Amino acid sequence: MAGDEHDFEERSRAAQAKAAHALDRLLKLAETRDSGQIRRVARFIAALYNGDAYPLDLFELRAVDVAISDDVINCIDALRWGRADLYKLVPDGQKRIEAVIRDWGVAPPEPLVPRDCADLNARLVTCGDAPGYRDVTLRFECEEIPPKEGAAKFNLELHVDARSAADIVDHVIRVHRFAWSRPGGGRPLDASDGEVAPRWARNP
Repeated sequence: MAGDEHDFEERSRAAQAKAAHALDRLLKLAETRDSGQIRRVARFIAALYNGDAYPLDLFELRAVDVAISDDVINCIDALRWGRADLYKLVPDGQKRIEAVIRDWGVAPPEPLVPRDCADLNARLVTCGDAPGYRDVTLRFECEEIPPKEGAAKFNLELHVDARSAADIVDHVIRVHRFAWSRPGGGRPLDASDGEVAPRWARNP
């Protein structure tokens, strides 16, 4: 057991030493070079610094050359040992990394559901339930209102408890029954040609 601990200690120290040189080389590339693969280096450095704020798709690293990928692997090897934050291993590491993030415009990803968005267009994709239980799971394909140019649609899955599910059903039935029997029209304003009221939407 003592021998294993000594071996782990030696391996972690060696990994940290390699990572210090590797990160310094990656930083110098991001500070002095300008190319597509260096942009990927900048994103890797940002993820290394704060993986929660700057998550990275590892497949991006397939587009860098062998020397760069060797340095990336050395950084990851040191990261797994958790001896120290890697930015502390190089001179002015935090300041240099934050400058790289700023200069390369590395930005956190847009949240799946915009924090400041209260209005969404939603199309039901799937629904699920557990037989015997009244709660349901609904998955919607959503987009913001109004739609933003270039913004992708996203999936939103809602787990609806029994009480809320009953309230939703009651509300939807009332809305549809009124639309199919509204004064002066008798049809929903958004009904398509030839569409007929489902049985449950007809007033009893």
